[in-house]
Amino acid sequence: MSRKPDIEAFRDDGYSEKYKTKIFQETARDDNPYCESHVRCQGYDQLELIEHLGFSEYLFLMMRGQLPSKSESQLLNRALIAFSNPGVRHPATRAAVAAGVGKTLATNILPAALLVFSGEDNAAGSIEPAMRFLRKTIKLPTTEILGSPDLDILGFGLHYGSEHHYLDQVCDTLIADSDMPYLQWGRRFISECRALERPIGWLHTGLAAAVFCDLGVMPKFGASLYQLMASSGLLVQGLESTNKPPTALPFVRDEDYQID
Repeated sequence: MSRKPDIEAFRDDGYSEKYKTKIFQETARDDNPYCESHVRCQGYDQLELIEHLGFSEYLFLMMRGQLPSKSESQLLNRALIAFSNPGVRHPATRAAVAAGVGKTLATNILPAALLVFSGEDNAAGSIEPAMRFLRKTIKLPTTEILGSPDLDILGFGLHYGSEHHYLDQVCDTLIADSDMPYLQWGRRFISECRALERPIGWLHTGLAAAVFCDLGVMPKFGASLYQLMASSGLLVQGLESTNKPPTALPFVRDEDYQID
């Protein structure tokens, strides 16, 4: 009969004695180890980055470990604006507004909105599968892709407008004159679908996923980046509502209310 292991025995996991990061380096002051005398980000002096970089370039540097090209910087800068507002009808925006009207602490408005925004219905939770879908299917024929039952989760919605859909225009603005293979593939895919009389269009998540693929972002990081981009719009709409009364929220009339 084998002897059971001692439940009080310690595992030899070899835990690290210090926190390690390749992104930031902080040099402590000689007279106070809790204060830094010098900070570097990805090897670059932080003070010089503050002086010379825009936020989009700095964000790219933190994520990718290198400074962006001119086209990458332009794309990320435009994307930060394009995806800053999930839309006034988005449930996450409604959550931010409800939190503001409900006199929630200002520090809790953004977390409440992002909790809703973490879902899969045209929100951050569908970014990673959309990115993996794009990376896998960029070379497949349109007719084969149209057979997928999960196009909504993958960033393309059926019956979403015509050629003049707003997100088509956003896509064109994001691409500009640059070579963006995933954005350009998505635009061709939508055009070919419409030529086949399949009224398909971008969802915000699909467009964001294409941007992240073109920026070389890993799929597992896409959701968090999308949340970061949406945070500013969610926050300001929540803060805007903090001085409003509860009557500022829509109220469902009795005839429109149904209990199943």
